[in-house]
Amino acid sequence: MKLENLLKLTLTGTLLGGLMLSASLPVKANPIDPNGLNNIPETGWSSWQRWDNMNASDLRFGQSKKDTAALMSLENLCFGEIETPYTEKKKAENYWYRINSQLINTSTGEIQIGCWESGRFRSTVTITARRMSRTGEMPPTSAEPPKPASPTAEVSGAEERCRRVQAPVKEGLAIRSEPTINSAWIGGVGNGETVTITTNPATIVTVDGRNWVAIESPVSGWVTNGKIGDKGNLILCKP
Repeated sequence: MKLENLLKLTLTGTLLGGLMLSASLPVKANPIDPNGLNNIPETGWSSWQRWDNMNASDLRFGQSKKDTAALMSLENLCFGEIETPYTEKKKAENYWYRINSQLINTSTGEIQIGCWESGRFRSTVTITARRMSRTGEMPPTSAEPPKPASPTAEVSGAEERCRRVQAPVKEGLAIRSEPTINSAWIGGVGNGETVTITTNPATIVTVDGRNWVAIESPVSGWVTNGKIGDKGNLILCKP
């Protein structure tokens, strides 16, 4: 066989082999939603839900200036506009949300919101939220705008931020300067005693599988509210 014919046969075989190999390789599908192909939620979180389902939920969020700013920033990063009919339409099409185990098990926790496009999140934010069915409150309606705060309302707000310690260890909870187990110990609070959280919903930081809650009394600091998936170490002072 001539050398040029041998080269032609070798090249043809190589091309055919490459085509057969590429045809046999599995094609990695692009997930149509944030839950992925296996639809398995991340540890400590619920599955991602479409924004349309938010209307049927009893969640309230965006109650602080920080959270409101975060939500507005998300809109701007995702759509280039804020609070327009265009953004409302795009949120219904692109927004997804999920809640953490703290919010599933108790009245307050975190909600994560993001805009999902072309198989990825363009941007996400994590803010605090509360379940109205757990607090006994009714969400405000457009026909009944919230009334200005009064001294009585401020007292009531302090009562709503009261939490009673119900830890699984007899010593109660350590109060630390930062939301980590290695930060400075600045005090303690026993089982049955109360603390006042800084905000309602509570300011929660999740570190190393633990939920940390910011408190302002008996001293200003952080206490752990248990690991993700636990029922928590703090309960409402008023049932």
